[in-house]
Amino acid sequence: MAGYLHAGETYREAAQRRQGEELGLTTALTERGKIEFHEPDAIKFVTLFSTEAADPEIREQQHISELRWWSVADLATDLDSAPDRFTPTFRQLFLRFGIGGDDRA
Repeated sequence: MAGYLHAGETYREAAQRRQGEELGLTTALTERGKIEFHEPDAIKFVTLFSTEAADPEIREQQHISELRWWSVADLATDLDSAPDRFTPTFRQLFLRFGIGGDDRA
């Protein structure tokens, strides 16, 4: 799940809004970290949050085609074997925060 900020919105407010819009969730969020991505034409400022939820549902099918649960080990294997299945932003976030949610950089 990802999204942009609305004017005057904090990163946490945007994450809470998007989890409701995309997955129907209103669960508490835990901030995991912040990172900057320098791209040829822009700089992205990203804040990563996590949550625990038992029953998310896809509410925006144009953004989410399926929900799947992965262990961290299985996700790391899939990222190594087929990195193009994942967005560049997700790959960078996983490298930085993926193992147990800790900042490894």
